Amino acid sequence: AFEAQIEILEVLRRQGYPGADVEVTVVPIAAGGNGRGRGRADLQIAIEPGQRVRFEFRGVELHRRQRELITAIYRPDFLERVSLDEMREQTLRGLHCEGFLDPEVSIDVFPTGSETDSGPATDDEDRADRVVVIDARASRRVRPSAPRVAGIHGDGRAGNAARVVNTP
Repeated sequence: AFEAQIEILEVLRRQGYPGADVEVTVVPIAAGGNGRGRGRADLQIAIEPGQRVRFEFRGVELHRRQRELITAIYRPDFLERVSLDEMREQTLRGLHCEGFLDPEVSIDVFPTGSETDSGPATDDEDRADRVVVIDARASRRVRPSAPRVAGIHGDGRAGNAARVVNTP
């Protein structure tokens, strides 16, 4: 039952319902006269999807997987403020990994239809109760070269000062 609950929560989160509430109950099936149903059960699943949330990324483009990691953190309930802080930190980590040394990230939550919303939804699937805007800005990007080890002799013996050197 727990695995089913987790799978349903994950599917709902990917569909834009990060605050869904899922309750799974195991109901044993009564065994009939022929022994059928013995050791079997039904799962009764109650789903309250909660508010639909749409995420918009602006500024520096992040990889799809990085965006998924960031949006998976969001919680619209009493944990919203904490989750927004964690999303900001994850976005900064992603930008640092891409070589941005001085990124700035702001995350804002708006009700759908506000003047900061990017426009009307095109169909029912895109309708959301709120929009979370992740704005990532960075000016300087570095791409370090592959590290090389200095101070090791050709025969494999380490010198007195073996060290890793990274040159641009």
